[in-house]
Amino acid sequence: MNSYKLLVQGTKWKLPIVNMLCISFVVLGICFLAAINSSRKVHSDSIIDSVRTIE
Repeated sequence: MNSYKLLVQGTKWKLPIVNMLCISFVVLGICFLAAINSSRKVHSDSIIDSVRTIE
């Protein structure tokens, strides 16, 4: 796969695929950890208590 693009004659720009993949995995990991933290809190409380805290 050739990730080089010719922008202007004589100028090449390389698409940073490795950096984009690393950043994507970090973002997905952070989202996963945030979801686990929130779901753990919801599962530890009863449904009635959760509804009462919202009201």
